Amino acid sequence: MILLLRVLLIGLIFYLIVRSFSQYAGSRDKSAGSHEQAKNGRHISKKTGEYIDYEETDN
Repeated sequence: MILLLRVLLIGLIFYLIVRSFSQYAGSRDKSAGSHEQAKNGRHISKKTGEYIDYEETDN
């Protein structure tokens, strides 16, 4: 029983490590592509948000 629990915990740790590395590699590839598009001036990412110009008013 202890052996089965140990194998399951080691497998879970291995899975979480592999998943985090794969997500990091995927996000790195996406950010490089969006940087190139922004550099050409053709595309603004939806993550950037909306530009709002505020003016100061005297009340």
